[in-house]
Amino acid sequence: MASRSNPSSSTSDSESHTRVYEQTELVAEHLGFLPIDFLDDFYNVTNIALYKSLSLLRDYLDEHTNNKQKASLEKAFPRLEKHMEKAIDKQFSLFTQYFLDHIIHLPENKAITLEHYKGLDLTISDSHLELLDQELELARNQVLSQKAFQHKLLQEKDRLEQLLNEIQLHKDALQLDDIEKESDIQLNPDTLQQAMENTEKVEETVRSLESQLPLRLRDHKDDRYAYLSEVVQRQYLKNKKS
Repeated sequence: MASRSNPSSSTSDSESHTRVYEQTELVAEHLGFLPIDFLDDFYNVTNIALYKSLSLLRDYLDEHTNNKQKASLEKAFPRLEKHMEKAIDKQFSLFTQYFLDHIIHLPENKAITLEHYKGLDLTISDSHLELLDQELELARNQVLSQKAFQHKLLQEKDRLEQLLNEIQLHKDALQLDDIEKESDIQLNPDTLQQAMENTEKVEETVRSLESQLPLRLRDHKDDRYAYLSEVVQRQYLKNKKS
């Protein structure tokens, strides 16, 4: 790799070879890996070697020192570790700067074409930009449509949940206790006669209303209605005979 170019290079030469890629992007594509990843791995390996060396040194000192010396060792060894860590960090920072500026640096005033780009026409024309704008606009419209549809679905979900809650409230308010069929209903003849007359009028009204309903809704009487009609009819006949 060449070293950093001379800043005194002519402006016209530099402008004529201006690269689209940033320095780090071009280097990464050329090498096939990110330089910063290499530096991170190198830094980690350096620290592993340091800590292994310190561990072996500590084991050696523990074996060759008496109890009185070990007390001093307990205080001194942590300071040695911190000193070595600071030294590694300082030297590695210098190495990182040198590595990026000189070892893998590509001259900025050179038009460098990577091997896999040779022979390719990478010119961007107005038609390419227009096509790209159209595709971006289409993608934006699709995203907006999906968001609008999702918003409508959420609104409909809320509306249906509210409707179900209202139906449940009405159902709870109108719910009546089931009448036990074995209940003994006591009615006097006058009350029963009046009930029969009212029942006949209600039935006539119901029949009139049923004639106006769709076929699937006609003749729909629940068990409670049938039971009441049967009880009233039976009690009326019983009292009439007596």
